Amino acid sequence: MVRGRMKNDTGTYKDYYEAVYKDFFQMREKYPFSKILTPPTSERKEIQLDVVAVSEEMINDTCGKVDDFTGLYSKRIRIEVPFNYREVGCRVFGGEWINKNQIPEKDWHFNGIDAFGNLLLCVGVPASFKEMNNVILECVKTVDNMLDAYKLYQQGKTARVELNAYSHGKRGEKEYEKEQKDKIKVRKLSNRRKQYRK
Repeated sequence: MVRGRMKNDTGTYKDYYEAVYKDFFQMREKYPFSKILTPPTSERKEIQLDVVAVSEEMINDTCGKVDDFTGLYSKRIRIEVPFNYREVGCRVFGGEWINKNQIPEKDWHFNGIDAFGNLLLCVGVPASFKEMNNVILECVKTVDNMLDAYKLYQQGKTARVELNAYSHGKRGEKEYEKEQKDKIKVRKLSNRRKQYRK
């Protein structure tokens, strides 16, 4: 399924590829077990990425290899990058090992499933993507933390799913809007204090 709209002119399509490649290579500096599944072709289609959501720091600390992170609690994810991903985010699939029966429903941050049993993971509220410098990197960071939280909970190492996340649907959008308004208030107050000190 192709999400988002793309203008018919070649420049816009070229811009999409250039933007995705730029963001991908920036993300791969932090998450090196990553590859592009959809090479550039004359056919206009969305780019898909294969990522093992393990940071370079973790890889270096453990001297890990890809196989070390793709077993029972696999961190492999597939990312579909829509043409307007900087506005709507990416579709991220993974966590086929997550046991929905073991996770409290309030902590479900997934809302679909693909043909391979991978969950469609919720990686942010729609308005947040426009604020991000690199949507692909932020999606991978979010899923990295999310999969760790579900793993620890399912292993009984935490009493709850420990995620810093918004609620689902309209409630989550309102939480995000409130957070943004609070940030603006803090900035204004800080600026007033600076002016007062002068």
